[in-house]
Amino acid sequence: MRKLLLTVLALFLLSAQCLAADWEMIGSTNDYGLYYDKDSVVFDAQESIVDRGNT
Repeated sequence: MRKLLLTVLALFLLSAQCLAADWEMIGSTNDYGLYYDKDSVVFDAQESIVDRGNT
């Protein structure tokens, strides 16, 4: 029982970063929604989006 509780606690703590993301909706249809994380978008000096190679 103790191992189960520790596993659940570890999974909760590891997933906390996903919960802290600031997702903004771009658009949606009946089949899907399109979102981006405002905290992970990086701009350069000319205010254009920089591709950091994250997928």
